[in-house]
Amino acid sequence: MSTVTKYGLPGLASAFAITMALAVTPMEQALAQTTPDAAQTAQRQQVLRYANGNFLAYIPSINAQANDDTKNGMGALQEALTKRTTLDPDSEIVALNLDSDTLIPFKFIYWPIAPEDTNTISAEAQQKIQDFISQGGVILFDTIGTSDASVEERIKKVIGDVNLGIIETFNKDHALNISYYRIEGFPEQYRNNGLTGAFNSRPIYVQRPDDRKAESISSVIIGDQREWARAMAGRGVYPEAKEYALKSIMNVVLSAYGAGNYKLDQSKILETLERVQRP
Repeated sequence: MSTVTKYGLPGLASAFAITMALAVTPMEQALAQTTPDAAQTAQRQQVLRYANGNFLAYIPSINAQANDDTKNGMGALQEALTKRTTLDPDSEIVALNLDSDTLIPFKFIYWPIAPEDTNTISAEAQQKIQDFISQGGVILFDTIGTSDASVEERIKKVIGDVNLGIIETFNKDHALNISYYRIEGFPEQYRNNGLTGAFNSRPIYVQRPDDRKAESISSVIIGDQREWARAMAGRGVYPEAKEYALKSIMNVVLSAYGAGNYKLDQSKILETLERVQRP
C-alpha cells in the first residue's frame, strides 16, 4: 500500500480490489456467501468433488453379500465402460448414504434390495430420491433373494412415499435395448448357473418416459430377483451370462449419461450449492 501512495495513485488500490473481485468465479462467490453448518459444508464439498466426473454410485444393502456383489459388479461395469465406450467413468465406486449425502452430482444409481432391507428411508432421503428422479437421474432397483412380498411391495416398503411415476412392463422395443448395444432385453433370473432368457417368468418394469420431452428417458428400472450385480461380477454364472448382463446395464448407464436431461454444468452446481446452504 505504501508503494501505491508513494506514487500518488491512491485510487489504484481500490481499482485493484475491484478487479480481483470481478475475477472471482461465480462458484467461489457462492461458496463465500454464507457460513453453513457442518452438514451443509459436507454436501457442498461432495458436490464440488463429484461434479465434473462420471461416477457410478449405489445404495448399500443391509445384506453384506449383496454389497460385495454390488461393488464387484459395479467394478466390472466400470471396467467395461472404460474399455468399450467413450464414457470413461471414474475409478471410484461411490456408496451413498441417503441421510448425509447429496445425489445432485450423480446420474446413475444401482440399488439392490435384499429381503432384509425392510426399513423405510427417512423423509429427507425420500425427497432426495424424488428430486433425483424428477431431474432425470436413473435408478436401477434390483430386488434380490427370495421373498413372499411382491417386487412392488418390497420397493414401496423401502422408498415410502416416493412417486416413481407411471410404471409399465418393459418390452423389447424399449429404447434401452438400442441405446448402445442392440440386445433382446435384460437377462432373466439365473438358475443352475445358466441364463434362462430375457422375458420368462418375471417382467422388468420401467418408468414411462415423458413424451412431452424430446430427451426423456426411463428414470426408474425395476428388476425382480435379477441379480444383475452378481451377474456382472461373474459370480456363479457362465461367461455368456456375465456378458449379457454387462451389455444390458451398460445400455442403462449410457442412456443416463447421454440422453437424460440431468446435466450438471456450472449453473447447476451453483444452484445446488445455494440450495444446500439454505436453512
